[in-house]
Amino acid sequence: MPKEYIAFGNGAAELIYAICRLPEIEAVYVPAPGFSEYSHGAHSCGLPVIEYELQFDADSFCFSYPLTTILHDLNQSKHRLVFIGNPNNPCGTLWKHESRELIEVCKKNGHYLVFDESFVDFLGDDYSMRNYVKEYDNVIVVHSLTKFYAVPGLRIGAMMANPMIINFIKSHIPSWTVNHLAQIYSEKALQDTDYIQETRTVLKQKKNGYIRRLYRWMYYSALNHL
Repeated sequence: MPKEYIAFGNGAAELIYAICRLPEIEAVYVPAPGFSEYSHGAHSCGLPVIEYELQFDADSFCFSYPLTTILHDLNQSKHRLVFIGNPNNPCGTLWKHESRELIEVCKKNGHYLVFDESFVDFLGDDYSMRNYVKEYDNVIVVHSLTKFYAVPGLRIGAMMANPMIINFIKSHIPSWTVNHLAQIYSEKALQDTDYIQETRTVLKQKKNGYIRRLYRWMYYSALNHL
């Protein structure tokens, strides 16, 4: 990804708050359940929050995104900031629908579409929506390095978007927002491919063990947590 498409922040939350300040937004559209900072960011800007409920299947104990409801709501509205957790926090629901249809509906109606991929490293790059960033100027991808690498105290997040959005975000977050220790650690961590592969392998094994023991009392998640 070219550097002009990337911005860094003091954790993904700082970037989410800045994204809520993008011009012309009239409401923020968030999943329920979902990451609470979406709503907090909206309220910090005086924006109303509109929730869409994830669908729950009692047979499979699994949540899913209600694509039909989402498309209907977005076709009936204008200028929303739309959040999709990919995977969702806290229930680990993965976005499995055709993304281009959603993106086109958002673009037609003046919506910004944010894919929060703070947990996608647990699954791999194949699940990311970042490839749409260069093609569509209304798509934003938020990323966190602190989840997969277990260093929440270092506070470093990243986002990918059209350069005009990136320039706006950079003008709405403090200078020197990422400390030197976080920068050095992140650079080294991203180069440690052995850790990446080993972590995914070990967590998958442990997760399968928990599923066998707890399947009667758990919700299915695409992530490492149940």
